[in-house]
Amino acid sequence: MFQVRLVLRHDGGDRLVYGVSLSFRLVFLTIAAVLLFSLLSARKGPLFGPANAVPLVLLAISAAASLYNERWLFDRSLNTIEHHLGLLGLYRRQSFELDTLVRVELSSFRMGQVGGGESRRFFARSFVSISLVDAGGQVRKVDIAKASRLAEMRRTARAVADFCGIAFDDNVEQSA
Repeated sequence: MFQVRLVLRHDGGDRLVYGVSLSFRLVFLTIAAVLLFSLLSARKGPLFGPANAVPLVLLAISAAASLYNERWLFDRSLNTIEHHLGLLGLYRRQSFELDTLVRVELSSFRMGQVGGGESRRFFARSFVSISLVDAGGQVRKVDIAKASRLAEMRRTARAVADFCGIAFDDNVEQSA
């Protein structure tokens, strides 16, 4: 399973950004460029003919992946949090006030397991998630990752909570 990793960076004194890295975009842009070069240099027949269908689909996927945009902007000076999701230049933006948040939560869950039993199924996978909780109890999922990234997710959640000046709830057992 392919998973987009979001990275945390300070963008000035009062701004924190958690989003897709530039290296992610460059990797997929490079893949798209190599595919395009290969397609044009080894072309037999019309460019949009059936012989080039697979390379064209891979080129389109790589180009779209290089434009993928997912980021959370935490801005203390403007008292806002913005969530951008979509393609660069064409994305959905949700915005809400920073001072409405009361805590950042780190929690875990399992997918592929029926019930709460201790028996582990072969396809069951453990995940951790970072959520923002506001004063009204609304929960916004910021990120979900495999449990193997627990330490990284814990550092990120703690950094966001510290930046926002709110509580950090670690609901994941240390052994997870």
